[in-house]
Amino acid sequence: MIDWERVQELQDEIGPEHMQEVIELFITEVEEQLAGLNHTLDIVDLGKAIHFLKGCSLNIGFRVVAKLCRQLEEEAAEGTLDLENIQNLKAAFQKSRFSFEADFHKNMVHHHSVDLGVRKAGT
Repeated sequence: MIDWERVQELQDEIGPEHMQEVIELFITEVEEQLAGLNHTLDIVDLGKAIHFLKGCSLNIGFRVVAKLCRQLEEEAAEGTLDLENIQNLKAAFQKSRFSFEADFHKNMVHHHSVDLGVRKAGT
């Protein structure tokens, strides 16, 4: 689900002290884009938004999300985009986000506390 090698590369590039800020920015931007997909009716705009999401996801190591974006981007280009797949993308992002937060500390060599603001079940 998460490409931990890519996450480590990113942290090495920017420094562990900046990782929290980058992750928060990623989460905010992706959530805004995902919310906007519900209101975007133009297939070209949908394709652009999905392309943006794919790039962000690849950069931060959200492998499954990036793979789904690649599929949706192809569907948008072909004009066959199924809106149900956008819901699948949103669900995959949430699963990836939970996995990222739960496993960050055990997968990173040098880390600072990372809090994505994810609520645990029952809270």
